[in-house]
Amino acid sequence: MTLPSPSIVDRTKNWLRLLSRRSRSPSIRPDQQIGSFSNAHDFTVSGGQFIDINELKMNYINNVISSRQAVFELLEPYTCLDATKDSSARYPPPRCHPDTQWKIRERLMRWLVYEYDEWKMLWVRGSAGTGKSAIAQSFADSCEEEGLFGASYFFSRTAGRDKLETVVPTLVYQLARSVPEYHSFIEHRLAKDQILLQNSPPIQFRKLIVEPFATLQRERPRKPIIVILDGLDECAGEKAQREILEMITNAIRTNPDLPLRWLIFSRPEAHLKNVFSRKTDRGREELIIDTEGRENVERYVKDRLIEIKATYNDMIPADWPPPAKLEELLYAVLGLFIFASTCLNYIDDPEEADPVSQLDSLLSFLRRPQGVVSRNPLAALDLLYSRILQDIPPPHI
Repeated sequence: MTLPSPSIVDRTKNWLRLLSRRSRSPSIRPDQQIGSFSNAHDFTVSGGQFIDINELKMNYINNVISSRQAVFELLEPYTCLDATKDSSARYPPPRCHPDTQWKIRERLMRWLVYEYDEWKMLWVRGSAGTGKSAIAQSFADSCEEEGLFGASYFFSRTAGRDKLETVVPTLVYQLARSVPEYHSFIEHRLAKDQILLQNSPPIQFRKLIVEPFATLQRERPRKPIIVILDGLDECAGEKAQREILEMITNAIRTNPDLPLRWLIFSRPEAHLKNVFSRKTDRGREELIIDTEGRENVERYVKDRLIEIKATYNDMIPADWPPPAKLEELLYAVLGLFIFASTCLNYIDDPEEADPVSQLDSLLSFLRRPQGVVSRNPLAALDLLYSRILQDIPPPHI
């Protein structure tokens, strides 16, 4: 029986394999030629078909890159990338002062490293302004340095980062960048069923997050992967907030071996307390404004003023700010990171470029009788608290 001769494609594949093996062999020098006509000269070939192997390899590499990029291009229209950890829309993001919030940050790292088998989900709750977003950002940065970061979503109603339908695609987008094996899984799944991105969030969550990671974990157990949701109470609607928690807790209950660990930050809203009180697959940590919190804010304010003073060193007196004014500022912020940050941003306003006058203006505003003011240094803070008040049902105000 006569075997069919190998096709040009088969021969090309064999040549590519040979080239790949030889390129890894230490016996071949970089300047050594390979191929059918190595060191040949003064000859003529009539007819035949020739293929540039280097060009084929380059095309293959380009196709692989294009294939990887295609996943992100497919996901992007369904995402809210402004809600991610390193988004330019959030720049500069809030971060903890290096010497503050050590207790809660150490507690979070202990949970992730030592207690991850006991608690798959941790809820950090605290009132507005207690520094939850700064802790979330700083912890996400630390996890990334340790190779434990998977994805994040920083909710914000005023910035438009509050839509439930963007949450799962945004997490998938980041996880595909963080976990190469997961990227390959998602690439194949979306190639078979692109309509997945138009399905409901629970279906997306199950097919694009739970099932892929369950499969990957069975094939090769891996270390924990952290997913951070900050400001869950900022997601549009209590129903959407509950749905996110239901998706996560159902995944934990039905797939206890998933490597994903969920860290959720929010204000202690009643409906969220109710949901968490019914869940057993969760841990809880609460931020409280106490003596340590006030000391943290005081340290942050003093260090930030030192930085401002260094920036405007040629125009600020050496004894600025006077002790009485510093004490007045510290008393005003009352241990609230968001209040302190808003005040310091006003003092350090680059458009004014006059911290001395800005501090005086701020303190005058804080001492003023109600309604007697031409400019509000705390407009951003007023907007935040106005929105919080709007969320309170009328009977409770």
